[in-house]
Amino acid sequence: MNGDIVRDIAAGDLPAQCRQLLAQGGRMRFAYVLPREDGGPELRYVVSRAPSEPPQVWRCRPLGGTVPSLTPLAPLLSWYEREITDLSGIAFEGHPHPVTLLPSENVRED
Repeated sequence: MNGDIVRDIAAGDLPAQCRQLLAQGGRMRFAYVLPREDGGPELRYVVSRAPSEPPQVWRCRPLGGTVPSLTPLAPLLSWYEREITDLSGIAFEGHPHPVTLLPSENVRED
């Protein structure tokens, strides 16, 4: 994603930033997580302010391993947040359906 605008956003500011984006006609595209140099997770959201503008990347460091869920504001993020929880352990506070997507090693598949 060369040329993207990257913004650092505090975890507690994510819902307000998302509300503002959506109110201005923007949209959330997807979310993913990357490892930081110090080994901790870095949460990223790719957003579009307008169809004619390049996407932005919002970068966030989870506080204590949790961030507010944006799923109540942008339902398409539900799957991404659940997958991120399964793969990185980041918890999304307020997620309406925090059910695991990936089977546990202890689950038998018949």
